[in-house]
Amino acid sequence: MEISKEYVPQLAEQYTYVQFDKNTYVLCIDGITPIKLNVNQLTKSLLEQIDGNRNIEDITYAFNQANEVNFSVEDIVSIFNKQLVGYGIFDTDNLDRIKAQDEYLKLRVTLLPASVVKKVTPFLTFLFNVKLFVVVFISSLLFLAANFLLNIDIQAIYHDSNPKMLGVLISVVYLSLLLHEFGHAAACERFGANSGAIGFGFYAFTPVFYADVTDTWRLKRHQRLIVDFGGIYMQLLMCVLLTGAYYLTHEKSLLYVSFVIGISIAANLNPLLRYDGYWALSDALNISNLKGKSMTALGKFFGMCIGINKNWDHSRRALFLTAYGFVSAGAFIAFAGYMLLFNHHSLLYFPLNLYSFVHRLLFDFQQIDFLWFKSNITKLFVPFVFYYMLIKSIISGVKDKYFADRAPAQPEAVTVGA
Repeated sequence: MEISKEYVPQLAEQYTYVQFDKNTYVLCIDGITPIKLNVNQLTKSLLEQIDGNRNIEDITYAFNQANEVNFSVEDIVSIFNKQLVGYGIFDTDNLDRIKAQDEYLKLRVTLLPASVVKKVTPFLTFLFNVKLFVVVFISSLLFLAANFLLNIDIQAIYHDSNPKMLGVLISVVYLSLLLHEFGHAAACERFGANSGAIGFGFYAFTPVFYADVTDTWRLKRHQRLIVDFGGIYMQLLMCVLLTGAYYLTHEKSLLYVSFVIGISIAANLNPLLRYDGYWALSDALNISNLKGKSMTALGKFFGMCIGINKNWDHSRRALFLTAYGFVSAGAFIAFAGYMLLFNHHSLLYFPLNLYSFVHRLLFDFQQIDFLWFKSNITKLFVPFVFYYMLIKSIISGVKDKYFADRAPAQPEAVTVGA
């Protein structure tokens, strides 16, 4: 789609603006493919000049008058072609610049369509009253932390585990993860946004569920935070019920399952990976694409340190992004350093150990006992994570260096005058 000065643009139907922060709005286009775009004040003003009758030349004049600026018609034509086209903003536009799905989640499969999800969420939305949510969330965290500290022995869980217990544990944990996604969807519906489908995919080779709650961009910040924590909230409630059942029955397996779900909750709160803690931190600070912006800020900071970049931003936002990027990169470097210095034998022998493990599974399965299986899984897990992170970093670096100009643009921010 090529825009000329004679072109008369028409905005897509069902669009609204929601203020994101003092300088930014979220443009919500509720068509067949719902679109959310961050736009600045000037972009919003430019789009507001489109009435279906004005051509680009008339729009330029009205825009300059409204904002006391002096853009030429050629400037506005360039802005339309380079920044606005390809996002579905106009009725005859395509979606060339929209990524169909997030890159970090692979092999997505829809398990429950939005129509089914919406039949379940009404039974859960009462749990997301703001005051009730805060009280129950905090009290559940404290109750479970105290009980795990008093009653859990990690070595006992490892030694007591058996095939039957492992099967039950995996089943209940994944049931809790499905409930987790319904928590996100129910919180979304509670505040008036539309929840989408629940599906299944892989993140860092780990099978995960996901819920489509992109419509939360239209919500206020505290509401988005409750949606972010809504899944963990449902898992906390499940853990409280399991722990309560343990006190009634003294069945240790109930406490073990509750503890494993608690471990998944703790991992989910990690703000360095794209789990719920990351999205909550991003929403709390009103910073979209937190990971990418932090790496950019960190790069600019180091550029300043070596004299390449003398215009590094000293604002509190830039300082936070730099610190977050430093911690994120530092965590990986610390993990890699520990593995190379103190656990290098597991790295050197990982290919051989992995081959032996797979070979025995395939050709000597009947001679395998459960103790051998869990000890080998434990031995292979950490070096596997190391190699995965290393290969992922290399691939990301190669993509950034050689394929950055071929990749579709992230529909994150459309700005005029930037």
